[in-house]
Amino acid sequence: MPIPLPTGTLTLQLIFDLTTTSWNAYGQYGRFLPDESTQPQALRSKVWIWTPNSGKTIITTDNPASPYTIAIGNNPPYADNMIVAPTFQIMITGILPTGYTWQGGGITAIFGRGPHHGVNQMKYASPYGLPAVTPPSPVCAVFHYAFTGAPVLYKITQPWYHSPAPATDIYGFNVGIEANITAPAGSTPSQGWYSFAHDPDLQVDM
Repeated sequence: MPIPLPTGTLTLQLIFDLTTTSWNAYGQYGRFLPDESTQPQALRSKVWIWTPNSGKTIITTDNPASPYTIAIGNNPPYADNMIVAPTFQIMITGILPTGYTWQGGGITAIFGRGPHHGVNQMKYASPYGLPAVTPPSPVCAVFHYAFTGAPVLYKITQPWYHSPAPATDIYGFNVGIEANITAPAGSTPSQGWYSFAHDPDLQVDM
């Protein structure tokens, strides 16, 4: 399967907030913050950030009713706005109250085929292989990255696998974080482990 060079980097950016107001609205439900389009890029959450090798960065709010679409193709040249085989990475950050500190945690992403039991003809369980391994490599549907201190970008890979053309594969996946946070004595929320999750959809066209 010819694999084109990535035309840029695609980042799924998620932010959780443990400060008092947002904790009452989102944190206690294990949810990341919604997108606020008026915020600077670094403070936007539940967004896809497409950074092409050349050209302008594009930020798209994740829409559960419309899967974010990328392409895997072997017939360049590509259209200027086509997102082809991007390097994919996940960025998760947290807004902590004064006095709280990161100890560490983990970022996990689990990919799966669309929920069509018994009739789904998608060939692969995930469009991704093992990180930093060029094809052929085993298909990888579960990614986990453990970190110490504050979380950093977790780079997965570019998509390699797709059902035979012409086809459209739609993957549901869950991405989440387990966050180990130290809090001052008597604080609310308290010291310990917290988890937050999001379930975007990703469409891969051939």
